Amino acid sequence: MSKNFVHSKENSHSAEKKLVSRFYEDFQKRREKKGTLAIPERLEFIKSETGKGNTVAELGCRFGDILQEIKDGNDIVGVDVDRNAMQICGKKLGIIPIFADLNESLPFENESFDVVIISEVLEHLPYPTATLGEIARILRKGGKIVGSVPNGQKLRNKIRFFLEGIVDTDESHLQFFSGSSIKLLLEKNFSAVKIKHVSGRLIRLRPSMFGNYILFSAVKT
Repeated sequence: MSKNFVHSKENSHSAEKKLVSRFYEDFQKRREKKGTLAIPERLEFIKSETGKGNTVAELGCRFGDILQEIKDGNDIVGVDVDRNAMQICGKKLGIIPIFADLNESLPFENESFDVVIISEVLEHLPYPTATLGEIARILRKGGKIVGSVPNGQKLRNKIRFFLEGIVDTDESHLQFFSGSSIKLLLEKNFSAVKIKHVSGRLIRLRPSMFGNYILFSAVKT
């Protein structure tokens, strides 16, 4: 075999990380930059659950909108795979975000943080259980995971699947969660799981069917 087609495991792994990074750099350029700030209920939930006086890491920090809201009174760290977004985040907050692929071991020591925020990220990961295990590792005992995912069980998705055979039109979504499925996933590593459905004109009728987002928090015991 020609040596041009032989790559070390390390080189292949590095190329894969670059591919993921380039995908999200391009993907984020095509999206609005409002993010979490566009859903007041989501932002207020994250702020409330994060609290003050904590060491906080946000995984998938993007442009730093959440970190901007919780930085006062907390020691913050931002993590992302999109270098362009990291640069914007760093300038906005005066920090140096950490580049990391969330499909790998996180670059932190055991029990480094009081709170880990992971909002609108788990649906993008091929192995969310592994990532949640890493979050549990870097959280201190009694520490909290706080975040959100799109509601894959909402009525609009069910109708789209029935008519078109697809659940979601977002090309980056690899997972689809319901309130019960994200709760079961979190309970593998955490306790005291809170689940809340938010955002939707008819949400009062049935939150699990009409809520656009699922908010969650849980505690490492």
